[in-house]
Amino acid sequence: MQKDIDSYISLLYYSYCLKSVMQNRHNGMRGIMVSRLKGMSVGTKVWLEKNGMPVFGVGKLGLFKAIKEKGSISKASKRMNISFRRAWSHLDDAERNFGTPLLEKHKGGRGGGSSCLTDEAEELLMKFEKLNNEVREFAQQRFETLFISQAK
Repeated sequence: MQKDIDSYISLLYYSYCLKSVMQNRHNGMRGIMVSRLKGMSVGTKVWLEKNGMPVFGVGKLGLFKAIKEKGSISKASKRMNISFRRAWSHLDDAERNFGTPLLEKHKGGRGGGSSCLTDEAEELLMKFEKLNNEVREFAQQRFETLFISQAK
């Protein structure tokens, strides 16, 4: 009987100590977390998938925007620091996955060809950028709510 009481008292004491330690850690962590997280933000990466495979993300977005700005796949690929063949492959994949032409291509001679975005590509870029920005803003707000506000 005495052994059971001693075990119970030991268990209560252990529970009290553990609770005290956890409270101190929790209270101390609030200040530590805020100071350690100062200047941090959350990162996000958005892409569109088809059948579980990525088909469009910030890389292709950048390529399409470079084509829009430069008016040529060749110039855009140089700007993106990728080969013309790789750029062409990305564009072909995007068109195949979306099932619609995304570029109007004009073959060139000595002066080279030109390319411009179709209306569908313009709409895709606009909607993808909007989605990407909204996801980024939402993630940052949740980060601040969960990590910064609750830590104070």
